[in-house]
Amino acid sequence: IVGMMIETYGFFVLFSGFWPTLAVFLQKIPVVGWLFQHPLFRSFFDRFRGKRVPV
Repeated sequence: IVGMMIETYGFFVLFSGFWPTLAVFLQKIPVVGWLFQHPLFRSFFDRFRGKRVPV
């Protein structure tokens, strides 16, 4: 179990630069984007908006 927790942590650290880009992409998908325009999700995504990696 400890090894799985360490692997999960490593996964998040490895892709930490990609999460902001993924968040912006998800907001642009028609159905999913409407859900993510909800104020709860919007405030979460706004924290990452400036940290996007150029793709």
